[in-house]
Amino acid sequence: MQAFEWILQDLRYGVRTLWKDRRFAAVAIFALALGIGATTVIFSVIDGVLMEPFPYRNADRFVTFFIHDVTRPAGQRRIGLTAPEFTDFRDQTRDVFEDMFGFSNFDVLYSNKEGGTDAFNGCWVTGNISSALGMKPLLGRALSPEDTMPGAPPVFAMSDDLWAKQFDRDPRIVDTLRVIDALLKVDTPIGPVWHRYNDDGYGEHADGSPFDGTGTGRGWPLITGERAHYELAAGHTREAQRLMNALEAFAGEEGLIPEQIWDAPDIPSRELFFSRPSGSAMPLMWAHAEFIKLLRSLRDGRVFDAPPQSVERYAKGGKRSSIVLWRFSLKCRTMPAGKTLRIEVPGPTVVRWSADGRKQTPDRATRPTGLGGHAVDLPTEGLKSGMKIDFTLDGDGVAGRDADYRVEIN
Repeated sequence: MQAFEWILQDLRYGVRTLWKDRRFAAVAIFALALGIGATTVIFSVIDGVLMEPFPYRNADRFVTFFIHDVTRPAGQRRIGLTAPEFTDFRDQTRDVFEDMFGFSNFDVLYSNKEGGTDAFNGCWVTGNISSALGMKPLLGRALSPEDTMPGAPPVFAMSDDLWAKQFDRDPRIVDTLRVIDALLKVDTPIGPVWHRYNDDGYGEHADGSPFDGTGTGRGWPLITGERAHYELAAGHTREAQRLMNALEAFAGEEGLIPEQIWDAPDIPSRELFFSRPSGSAMPLMWAHAEFIKLLRSLRDGRVFDAPPQSVERYAKGGKRSSIVLWRFSLKCRTMPAGKTLRIEVPGPTVVRWSADGRKQTPDRATRPTGLGGHAVDLPTEGLKSGMKIDFTLDGDGVAGRDADYRVEIN
């Protein structure tokens, strides 16, 4: 207790001293804040540049070469190498350096979805940059020296961050989200909410009377939280934060998140108001768990419960399916070489196909998938780029849709 009294005595003395000379106290506090801030900035720079170098293979062995041009007046001197100079320098130092690549910065212009023009920072690079940096693409192929040969077609590589933020990754996912939003999304003054699926019958009737085995499903705040996690994974942090705020605001006066909210005009006589809790279960623990998980995910800047095995296998390891799927709702027109074309149809069908301009047209019968449809795999793994797969569907499972179809290998 005596030690505690000494601490209190010292604190009181310090406060009286600072209060007695307030100008000195203000200067001292400002100097401390300035020193702490400067130290934090310097440490951040050192940590990013020295302690955590660029995420490339052997990043600590990289060096950069510039030209010290003294033949031109100041302000007109260049520091970069021309293409012939780079080639000569690389050829003359092959026994000194393990590898060498060049780049030249420039602005990339592209047409956005609204029909306007946007720009981002890009650069011309030599074809060996992927191998020199040890980079493996998540999708597609790496750049190669053949890409810089005269007459080679132009090749473009983008970062995963750019693909996520500017191009929304897989366009099929974006198209699917648009369909889901068109059918299931309800915009409210609080924020968007989604129905579970088409023609959901679990909810109050149109007149507000309780669910009695039939009814109309309403918007589920839980799904707002799930969409927020998608937006976070796609790099749209602000949108994820907005949806998290909506999920929180859907709670009732008690702070409990309901299973469903009323997404129709107000019916005061039944205490049902647009965007407020309906007569469904409240709280829905599943929704509260989603909210807590979303808070953690936003703090971490990534989806908290993403399965690490799946992330390692697909996102980092670049594992891709060997199957390309064709069905009436997803009629792919092209496919990569080296993959198997799988055709899915509603019922029993015979697929008559050819990869040689219909000189040979072997038949393959579909088999049940066990999920209510039929499918068949065509042995297309050995086909080369530029070849075309022509096929015709025949059978009761494709009645009225037995036309000719084509998929090209790219």
